Amino acid sequence: RKQFENATPFPHGVLHPLCRDQGQLLRRVRRELLENVSYREKETDLFQVHQTGDLANLDGFREELPALWELREALYSRWFRQAVEEATGCGKLSDQIDLSSNIYSHGGHLLCHDDVIGNRRVSFIIYLTDPDTEWKEEDGGTLELFDIDEKGECQNVPCKTILPFWNSMAMFVVRPGRSYHEVREVFAKDKPRLSVSGWYHSDEPLPDGNGIASLAQLQTKDEGGLKSKVYHSLSYEEDLDKEDLLVLKKYLNRPYLSPATWHAVAKQFQEQGSIQLQSFLSDERVAEIMSACLKADQADGLATKQRPEWDAGTGDGWETRGPPVKQRYQEFVGGHNVDSARAVAGKALKHVVSELLQTPSFAKLLSIASGKQLKGQVDRVRRFRPGLDYTVAHFNAITADPVLDLTLCFVNNSDEERSTNWESGVVGGYHCYIPADPENNAATAEVYRPDDDDDELLSISAVPNSMNLVLRREGLMDFVKYISARAGGSRWDISMEYQLED
Repeated sequence: RKQFENATPFPHGVLHPLCRDQGQLLRRVRRELLENVSYREKETDLFQVHQTGDLANLDGFREELPALWELREALYSRWFRQAVEEATGCGKLSDQIDLSSNIYSHGGHLLCHDDVIGNRRVSFIIYLTDPDTEWKEEDGGTLELFDIDEKGECQNVPCKTILPFWNSMAMFVVRPGRSYHEVREVFAKDKPRLSVSGWYHSDEPLPDGNGIASLAQLQTKDEGGLKSKVYHSLSYEEDLDKEDLLVLKKYLNRPYLSPATWHAVAKQFQEQGSIQLQSFLSDERVAEIMSACLKADQADGLATKQRPEWDAGTGDGWETRGPPVKQRYQEFVGGHNVDSARAVAGKALKHVVSELLQTPSFAKLLSIASGKQLKGQVDRVRRFRPGLDYTVAHFNAITADPVLDLTLCFVNNSDEERSTNWESGVVGGYHCYIPADPENNAATAEVYRPDDDDDELLSISAVPNSMNLVLRREGLMDFVKYISARAGGSRWDISMEYQLED
């Protein structure tokens, strides 16, 4: 009880060892799960994991899974629930069984949330990692606990790390807007993180505060929750002239200076509502940008495909955007007279914004391509660091009025493996647009990959020097999938949003 009372950032504890028989019961459970139970791969904007179905009803499999049945009976027995009640101070628990098994293999992860759903009172995880191989922090797969700031928002960096040691059980009290945690990516290639996890429930609803729970935050449109957008007005003439071409010629690849090219782009865009233009900037411009970005990743320790430091890439004009319930990435705001590698990369991208993307000349080109009149724009220079950054779909991102999204993306695809990983989406980094489901308050798809055949889903792979143009219609949400450390480099991009004339 003292362990829970004194724990920070919220009540939690770890039982280690859980079983006193040197883990013999858990060894049998581990063997049964790996040999006799099927797992289904699941991936959304929030997680990547292999998971079993509900293990609440094992009565029909008692002979096939005797150890797992024994563990389940012990976990939800009255005497063990009473022990949990006394240790956590959570109040009376019901006999509801809510149990499954998860495998986080190389690249698997679960992003920040507070576990508040229904009448959950206590979360628990029993770690069944390899009993004969010690788990180390650099392997990843750690349970990360987050504190809140003075405004009550989840902080961007966790303050407590719990390793998934064999024969240990982590527990914490579920509290709305307080019990923030995540499963960090598994960085080890050959050490899957196997666990049995679940919740203890109450017959009584949670105390007041569900409105600040992480799920409620994702399903509530609160304009004050994220950095507000300030659109800069646009003014331009209809037709391109020689002066416009001189501006564009400094930056664009030669094919994109041809009127025929842009008429073809316009036809495809107006038919499909989106288009990806590869090799968009000139070789000279993109070489300068990519060189700066690669040097920054190397200097910040983000090119190793290993566990990154939480503050990697922070400072020198780059600020972290949160809260991690909705997003975590770096934005370049400038204002620092330094020449660090990351500052140079930020300035190179910001230069493209000011000297090309914000110009009336480029606005004319976009107007031709989209068939739309543009009246305002907002820009962000972003860096999504491998092993750290992402955005998730949430109701604050739902489009109220149609806008034109432009994203100019840069990633390191210097070898075949990197190129394949980015293009396939296996390391994340793809930009996905999905329709909101008002009835279920959730997205309508569960697996979002760039090759998905869903007609309502648009997934855009991270391709270097590609300009992605999307007409974001009413009722859409979007996210940038978590970047795996396996990517071996950041996703750098310039994100532009254009207001359209009525």
